[in-house]
Amino acid sequence: MFYLLLTAYCLLFTYLTWKNFHSGLFLLFLLLPTYLIRFNIGPLPTTLLEVMIWILIIIWLIKYNRSIIFNLKSLILNHKSLFIAVALFLIAATISVFTSIDLRAAAGEWKAFYFEPILVFIILITSLNKNNFNNNQKISNFQISPATAGSRLHSGTISKQFSIYKFLNFQISNPINIVIYALILSGLFTSLLAIYQHFTGWLVPYSFWQNHSTFRVTAWYGFPNAVGLFLAPLVPLVIYLIIQ
Repeated sequence: MFYLLLTAYCLLFTYLTWKNFHSGLFLLFLLLPTYLIRFNIGPLPTTLLEVMIWILIIIWLIKYNRSIIFNLKSLILNHKSLFIAVALFLIAATISVFTSIDLRAAAGEWKAFYFEPILVFIILITSLNKNNFNNNQKISNFQISPATAGSRLHSGTISKQFSIYKFLNFQISNPINIVIYALILSGLFTSLLAIYQHFTGWLVPYSFWQNHSTFRVTAWYGFPNAVGLFLAPLVPLVIYLIIQ
């Protein structure tokens, strides 16, 4: 039953990503905690988050194959120091795999903590730019066209709606907001669960209970530090959006 639901989810995610690649990116960052859903594909251990990443990579290669080489070449030439540092970092991590006493575990960490994040980074810098982003895609059913806004301007009822139109237009014209909003929403859901846990202890492992009245919150991660490590980096993103 688990693998049936997993297959259905992956097929749905593949279809959605193929139809709208940026929606797939949004879901990837919204559902970062899905790395906790672990299973095996044959002899290989993996997670649901890794499967989503590889689906994105395959669709990215197919949909952006004409511009990937050109974009990467331009980016590398303009940011040589960054890409040299990334390459050296990946080479060092790769060498470390072969010096480990547990090659299988080291290879798994290399894949999850080094190789795949770098691939996701390359996907973001080549696909989340205004040249590849479709400004005309609709991301909300409440989008209002300029013509409709103009026809209602003198009725006195358009002010709030027009503000919504401008806000949605801001989201569309800044594709990086797809990732930022997804991360903030994920952080919001994590925070709400943590607040609920603080008062009820729901899903908190017994070993982390502090006393009889409050609990050390763990959200879905299983240990308290993970909550802070995930939420703290989101604060600058929230400040960025407020400034914008």
